[in-house]
Amino acid sequence: MKYNVSIIIPFFNSRRFIKKNFDNIYSIQEKFKEIEIIYIDNNSSDNSYEILKKKISLIKNIRIYKANKKKMRSPGVARNLGLIKSKSKYILFLDIDDYLEIKNLKKIINFLKTYKPNITYLKKKSKSISAPYIEYSKYNLEKFFNNTNNMEAIAIIFNKEFLTRNKITFFSKIYEDIFFIFKTHFYNKKKICFSSDIIYHKYFNKSSITNSKISMFHLDSKFNAWRHINSFLKNKLIKNKYAKLLPHIQYRWRGELANEYVKINRQNLNKKKKIYLIDRIVKKYKRFILKNYRCVTVKDKIVNQLIK
Repeated sequence: MKYNVSIIIPFFNSRRFIKKNFDNIYSIQEKFKEIEIIYIDNNSSDNSYEILKKKISLIKNIRIYKANKKKMRSPGVARNLGLIKSKSKYILFLDIDDYLEIKNLKKIINFLKTYKPNITYLKKKSKSISAPYIEYSKYNLEKFFNNTNNMEAIAIIFNKEFLTRNKITFFSKIYEDIFFIFKTHFYNKKKICFSSDIIYHKYFNKSSITNSKISMFHLDSKFNAWRHINSFLKNKLIKNKYAKLLPHIQYRWRGELANEYVKINRQNLNKKKKIYLIDRIVKKYKRFILKNYRCVTVKDKIVNQLIK
């Protein structure tokens, strides 16, 4: 492959973030010729695509593409296109409003060349509180279901051949990171690596898709991510293995329903809208929650009231 690392940056109506992001990216490509940059426009309706295209017109290792207009506008669609277009051994997804710590990139590039890992978590600095990184695999999946995990695809470097071989791509939905991250751990057989220096700077964008006002689309997308994981495990695991894991899966189903209930109640919505959303999610999650559980946690007690 021509490059060592591809930085894939999806964007949509991101004019206000372009200057800061591009200044960072331009410095990276000047210093590291083994890194390629791929911008993917997710069918913006402002002129962010034209601004970026003009900026990169004479730079060889920065490219820009447009996502398919017929497909749903989501980061997953753009990231999948970036994976197809990349010409490198490793992939890093970067959000347009975030940036990388240039002084620490050399260490991680040398590390990749030496150890050739499938998954490398980058130390991240963020204004929001991030969930911890949990080291799980197909052999200890209970860790995934029993813990709060950081389920974002950003700030992680993936081996492209590993993703391609296992056909790991994104769904065209929001919360598409959840199933993607789950599959990377499920198929991974190598040691998971972690950077010791801060490399990824995360900006908490209140207007992003996942941070915007809650809707049935948000709730459905989150539910579907867990439904896909459940179906995936049923197909991949033998019956006895799935049966042993089922209590842990059930623990997560109950936890997610309780989380969504609390989230809806915290929203500035009228009573009628809240009742409608809660009724919809209860009907969806109820189908997957077995009733023979003991109310041990606060979330269990919430669910017990909801599914009576």
